[in-house]
Amino acid sequence: MARALKKVKTPLATLRRDAIDALKQAAHWGDEVRVAIRLAATHRAARCQRLLHGIPSPRYWYVAGQYEMAAVDVLHFFGDHSAQRSALYQEAMPTFATLECLEAWLSHFSSRRFQRDLVDALLAQAEVYLSDPFYRSGILTPAVWLMTVAVAVHAAEIDRYAWAQGYRTLNLAKSAAVWSPPASHRQATNRRKKW
Repeated sequence: MARALKKVKTPLATLRRDAIDALKQAAHWGDEVRVAIRLAATHRAARCQRLLHGIPSPRYWYVAGQYEMAAVDVLHFFGDHSAQRSALYQEAMPTFATLECLEAWLSHFSSRRFQRDLVDALLAQAEVYLSDPFYRSGILTPAVWLMTVAVAVHAAEIDRYAWAQGYRTLNLAKSAAVWSPPASHRQATNRRKKW
């Protein structure tokens, strides 16, 4: 990361804050959500460039006289460790008022497509969390909100893994390296396979 920071003149705290604001405002984390950056060495490349060659690193473009970096790449790359990334992801998350809002976000939040089996497994985890009796009555308690955000953070970590591996689509099997579904979902899936 130190080598990457030498190439970017924009302060890291500003870069993170701009990325969080852009993602929160857009409510999805596609590659088209970008933040303006300043580079130490300037050049005008018409196509997408990687900040560091040969390893997964943030992508940037030269557009209309300025450099732009994918906002989600900032969070994926410049989060030093899992706990810090989790905090950054939580700040960039939209508010999920219902399980349907969470499902819609999981299905379309990233440029890397989450297949149905993975979305269902993440929702199964949310349903385990959302067994709170207050949620059933339609009241969004702070505990319920934290649990839905926890599921969304798992999805963001899976997305980070896909970003680093270069995957365009993700299913449950590919995500196994960084996340596994709750036991209740695995048991239900195994029962369906037997019949």
